Amino acid sequence: MSKTLHRFFISPELLKTGNTLLTLPEKLSHQVKDVLHLTEGEELILLDNSGDEVLCSVVKSGRSGVEVEVLERRAGKSESSIRII
Repeated sequence: MSKTLHRFFISPELLKTGNTLLTLPEKLSHQVKDVLHLTEGEELILLDNSGDEVLCSVVKSGRSGVEVEVLERRAGKSESSIRII
């Protein structure tokens, strides 16, 4: 059984830095850490609202926030697989 990856929208500026380690904004850190209880090693997807996806893994979760490591950057699908007639 596969586990569903949580998806979060994030500011495009944070993803365009090219860094492999990202510190999530305070509100997103709260949701990841305190609401969903994601822990180190768990994966999530960050979306930049342009269609691109960034697969990340939680590397640090504490009082100072949540830090994730970028595992893979994927270009979003620009076209639907559904054909309209």
